[in-house]
Amino acid sequence: MLSGFYEKGVSAYFGNDPAERAKRASIEGLKKATIALFVARTEVDLPDSIRASRCPKQGALRCRSRPTYTVFKDHNHLSQSYSVGTTDTSVSGPILEVLRTVK
Repeated sequence: MLSGFYEKGVSAYFGNDPAERAKRASIEGLKKATIALFVARTEVDLPDSIRASRCPKQGALRCRSRPTYTVFKDHNHLSQSYSVGTTDTSVSGPILEVLRTVK
């Protein structure tokens, strides 16, 4: 999960009604995850995205397996995804490592 909003959602995606945003947020569903989770953000994400990414890291995401958490240096919200499949393995490398350890 890259640079996501898990607990409160973003009004641009989920609307301005706080009750509706809470209902659409992914955190409750993620707590039930039975697969390994990889949570990441970038060094230069927007402040709201940085705050949101702390939610899983700080334990709000109490799922069955502790998520792997990382910050991608020298990347922004888009460059992290665009780097996959290129010679820049700063994003795909850690993801592949997690995939190799999943049983």
